[in-house]
Amino acid sequence: MAIVIGGSSTCALCNEVLEDEHELVMTSPFIEDASSDLWRYSDAAFHKNCFMGWDKRKRFINTFNGYYEKHYRGMRVMDDEGTISDV
Repeated sequence: MAIVIGGSSTCALCNEVLEDEHELVMTSPFIEDASSDLWRYSDAAFHKNCFMGWDKRKRFINTFNGYYEKHYRGMRVMDDEGTISDV
């Protein structure tokens, strides 16, 4: 899972500081292809508001869910708001 230090780490989308009181979306590393345009967002943290307005959000979620389906039989799933749950 992404490591976040409140008041120091930044959002992968807006580059603004992530504060302890912010609602966040965070992922583990799951994109293996460094040439993917989504690669830099794997193992990253986002402000939830930034994530919800991101034009690549649905593709990112589908990529995350596809990775877990392929490698772990879908033991984890990300919903439309970026919440990751164990199945």
